[in-house]
Amino acid sequence: MRIRLTRRSESYLPLALILPALLGRGPGVLALLASYMLMWLSTLSAADAFRRVAANELSHRRVRAHASTALFLTLALSAAAWRWGPAAWTWLFAAPPGAREWNYLCAAGGLMALSRLNGEHLRARAQDASAELLDFLSAAMLSAALVSGEMLWLAAAAALGALLSSVIAVSVGGWPLGLPSGKLLLHAPVAAARSLLYPLPGLLLAAGFLRAGAPHAAEGYLLGLAAFGCARSTFRRTPDESAGLNLWLMLPAAALSAAAHWFPEARAAATLCSMAALCAMAVNAALSPRSLASMLLTAAACASLHLGTDWARWAGVGAAALTVAALLPDMRLVGLRRRARRRRKKNIRSD
Repeated sequence: MRIRLTRRSESYLPLALILPALLGRGPGVLALLASYMLMWLSTLSAADAFRRVAANELSHRRVRAHASTALFLTLALSAAAWRWGPAAWTWLFAAPPGAREWNYLCAAGGLMALSRLNGEHLRARAQDASAELLDFLSAAMLSAALVSGEMLWLAAAAALGALLSSVIAVSVGGWPLGLPSGKLLLHAPVAAARSLLYPLPGLLLAAGFLRAGAPHAAEGYLLGLAAFGCARSTFRRTPDESAGLNLWLMLPAAALSAAAHWFPEARAAATLCSMAALCAMAVNAALSPRSLASMLLTAAACASLHLGTDWARWAGVGAAALTVAALLPDMRLVGLRRRARRRRKKNIRSD
């Protein structure tokens, strides 16, 4: 039996937001994601903590108790973030938000956090297809609202996505009501650290690139967010499960870092994508000496982008080539798995 460890739906929102970023709405995209990350952090990553604690439960009653605790944290702490969030916003964007803009963005971020919790509740009740469809619809509506440029439409799109997810989560998964559980709070720090290791520092770096006028900073952050989300797993992978992750994260990051020496406009995007790959490896993959060596080589190739000398260019290319050499065993293992799957399918058809 083949088990898919990645969630394709984690990439729907970042990939959908690339369209408004390409149409010149990059600051608006980063503003929406900043409010979302602020709510994500303020609620102690309640949805991801619920994902971790529900994975170890067999009783529906206990799952409902954890869902009730996560719902309370999401609603109560989102209100606290709305009250004290402008100080963090001012520090991030070097300007205080307008009252009307802040209300709409804060509402959108809080409702997006609620939609994420509803999706995790559906997945805990084995309704993965419903949760994936809701993620797709919510991403499409938010992208369309950002293209329009109206903050009211943005808040309305987030509200519609939260309403749909709440109705379906209640109708399919049942009411998430039960006695509060303190066990979820024990998982919250680990879940927040694992889920926000790239999104929050990457957002700060993307905002810095945007202030400096670097092109494609928003697009690079979104691509990194999609890669980080798809690589996420509830718990750390085993060494056997990490082979594909090593290959599909480190290889593109090293190639982008090497290519950015000849395409300077892609430096910001290459830096953010490499940062996402390294963060995803740090929290999801089984760390071996070879994987650590490939991570260090990828980091060196990325750092060479910002030295601006001829020797740094060739050092970055050399580091990318050594990364490929370090990934050769993973390539061999992934190739053997593919051949085994093809033979298995062929045997099943012949039978």
